Amino acid sequence: MDGSDFNFSDLIDDFLKTKNNSPKIGVYWPSEIGACIRQSYYKRFLPHEMPKEKLRMFKSADLVHGFIREVLSSSNKVKLLSWEKPFSIICDDFEISGRLDDVIIAEIAGREELIVIEVKSISGKSVAHISAPKIDHVYQVHPYLRATRYEGRSASIAVIWYIARDTYADRFFTVFYDQRVMDAAIARVKTLHGHLIKHTLPPAEAKNFPHESWRCWFCPFERECRADYNPEMK
Repeated sequence: MDGSDFNFSDLIDDFLKTKNNSPKIGVYWPSEIGACIRQSYYKRFLPHEMPKEKLRMFKSADLVHGFIREVLSSSNKVKLLSWEKPFSIICDDFEISGRLDDVIIAEIAGREELIVIEVKSISGKSVAHISAPKIDHVYQVHPYLRATRYEGRSASIAVIWYIARDTYADRFFTVFYDQRVMDAAIARVKTLHGHLIKHTLPPAEAKNFPHESWRCWFCPFERECRADYNPEMK
């Protein structure tokens, strides 16, 4: 078999193939809080097929998450409480909704702490270049912290844990709940929601700020954004 009559790679792509359903107006994910607001706006009007390469990357990330879950569940140093727990935070006329990765109890400085774990897999072999958590991820974990309760306790600590997919090299950062960050996160979602309700095209954050322009390289709506296209309401 020379591969010309049967492509085994297609088996993987067929298995992973999915069509992105447009997220709803009024319901927002923690993972998009730090994203370019215009991209989040487009997602609700312009459904798109996820590229094969990105689907494979997501599957690879799932495998990393599964590994970390095994690590946490088998350790006698921490207690794994739950994983992929759904939650919802209602803010005025919109909702922030998502799923937690993992929640653990660990003893720190002689005190048991409730800790939210957010795993982020990255491409390559090293995490040495990561010197601080991305602001997107700091925004993301704040709704998780606000929503996490266990036996009357609330979580005030999150760990953002970066894992290199090729080697499982890792680096983690501790993030403490900060009401100012939570307020800023809600303000960003409120801005997006306002543009969606009024059907006004939001500013192109990534395009307008040089330090954010890298986001445009991976954006499926780069062409529409460049033309300042405002999709029709459905």
